[in-house]
Amino acid sequence: MRVKFSPFFWTLGLLALHASPWTFGQTETPNPGPRSDAQANLLFTEGNQFLSDKKFSNATQDFEQLIARYPSFDRITDAYLSLLESLFGEQKHEDLRRYSKELLSLNPQIEKANRARQYEAQADLNLRSYVEARLVADELLKHSPTSRQKAVAFSIKFQSFLEEKQYGEAHSILDALTELNEKEKIDVYVKLIPEFNLTLATRECTISHLLKNKSFEEDELTEYFSKKNLCFKSALPNAVNGMSDAAVLEWCEAFTFLNHELESMKIDKFLKDKINQDLKSTFDFAKTISPGFYKCYEPYKPPKSAKSKKRHRKRSVSPS
Repeated sequence: MRVKFSPFFWTLGLLALHASPWTFGQTETPNPGPRSDAQANLLFTEGNQFLSDKKFSNATQDFEQLIARYPSFDRITDAYLSLLESLFGEQKHEDLRRYSKELLSLNPQIEKANRARQYEAQADLNLRSYVEARLVADELLKHSPTSRQKAVAFSIKFQSFLEEKQYGEAHSILDALTELNEKEKIDVYVKLIPEFNLTLATRECTISHLLKNKSFEEDELTEYFSKKNLCFKSALPNAVNGMSDAAVLEWCEAFTFLNHELESMKIDKFLKDKINQDLKSTFDFAKTISPGFYKCYEPYKPPKSAKSKKRHRKRSVSPS
């Protein structure tokens, strides 16, 4: 799952709902308040049916109309939560964040408030508002969350630190998440924690033992590639129980980049072949762990010009 972490979404304007007179039997008026329990219940029931059918756009329209027209509806907090779910399905994270804050301002029950915080923290993460994501996750952790909500909060904090390259903090949060999962056995994290470990290790390997811009002695090059190779190889046991395509692809792209870095160097052929053999053995080892590694290697292609260097594409993960 990528979160991959990676796609981010558009922002909508202010709420502007225009219910037709034919549908409601009347024209819109400012701040109308409750006018018909039957109409409010109809929107609520229809919206939840759309939500159940994953027709998120239709569900969003119904719940937004309900909230705007019937603010005194007796299940208004439930309507807000259903709206947050439909907005999450539509990936309209700006709107989701705004409605979550509206719901929290109504002082709902703790269970409902925590569900809103869970959605809002995820929206902040998807919007790359990493500090805000951690703040909301911390609020969630302060208000008697369920074990699964704790796991979501830790996961969001981990991913935000990961994206900001704060790897020390990411390790601490991942340790807390692992400890929680060992006690509670939260199903989705049985697989997700190894992916988090693999992704964190991959990114740390990418920035470790960097070459300086100078001429290199043979032993310096050998040590550089040996350490990098060992780093990437040491990350692979995390993938033993299967990985998402995103986690496999990130490791493979990072390791492929190391191979291409070697291929692009003008060094003694005997030395290059020796290092290349070590890298190949790591790829062969990877293939014994996960089928996804069979197809992820990209052969080196010399650049056509100095400006056409291949860049490593960064990947991210998201909780289910």
